[in-house]
Amino acid sequence: MGDVLKSDVTASSTSTRLTDGCIDSSPFECDYGRHLTVNNDYLYEERIIGVGNVGLFATMDITKGTVLFQEQPFVANASSAEEFEKELIENVQKACDFATQMEFEDLSDRIHQATVMNQGWYSEDEKYSPAVQKDLDRHFEIGMFAKFLLLPPELQQKWLSGHDAFQEISKVGVCAVGIFGLDGGLDLNGKIGKSTGYDDESKSYLVEVPGHDDLVAIKRENLKTPGGVFRCNAFPIGLLSLRARLNHACNNNMDAKIITNTQGGQECELRTNRDISQGEELTGCYLNWSEASTEYRRKALSAKYGFLCQCTACQNDEIVTNV
Repeated sequence: MGDVLKSDVTASSTSTRLTDGCIDSSPFECDYGRHLTVNNDYLYEERIIGVGNVGLFATMDITKGTVLFQEQPFVANASSAEEFEKELIENVQKACDFATQMEFEDLSDRIHQATVMNQGWYSEDEKYSPAVQKDLDRHFEIGMFAKFLLLPPELQQKWLSGHDAFQEISKVGVCAVGIFGLDGGLDLNGKIGKSTGYDDESKSYLVEVPGHDDLVAIKRENLKTPGGVFRCNAFPIGLLSLRARLNHACNNNMDAKIITNTQGGQECELRTNRDISQGEELTGCYLNWSEASTEYRRKALSAKYGFLCQCTACQNDEIVTNV
């Protein structure tokens, strides 16, 4: 593994966490064209919003019911919870070393035991205790790490172009990490490495980076994980890079619909749900609501996606239903 490199790498202003949306203006490559089966790209354009965020905006007036694009997932989800768990196990066996496989099995046993013993919710808001939730998070991260490792490099880059609102990186064990937002020192932005541990002295993660003999100490704010990106950007059918370019609004103007194509595969169709003016931002809704208050929506979005919603519905304290 080599020695730890005490580099002078520091975070730049572009590493600031997003307050909304789920895509970074990041150094990771994201060519989403080949996964689009319909793309009326003359209707919209991508713009930078503030620091580190992007969004889609209407280039002309668009009438209600217009389809902007249809997109296939570049990483597909399993069709059921049982298939998802089976896929996780198979991927870990294929991609991970023996120690990580043993860690995964131990976590699976503990989670199963906690599920069997659980007779209700741990609290009003949490089904599991903090200890069990920590095991669930690590179990999921290892599963996503394995799935990620089995992908070709271009899809790994595409995966890590998404925003990670959590940046929860284990201090023990290994996991894949994307490096971004560094200013000065080594040219590491956009590289995919492997976190191998934690250095208490520098409060940094020790990252194995291709092309470097030494481990590099990197702060948490400059790392993202496949699991964190997946949690922020995954849709029921999988990871959709262009769909994820739409920022959230509780009173969204775009609706997403899962459709089946002529080959039997699933796609996401994005269609306007009202008339949209030129220059207006195109927005989606990340969660479904039924007469939901601002307090409820903000709490749910903060827990799942890590941001405080500032859409007009929340600013005006409106009740929203979009189911």
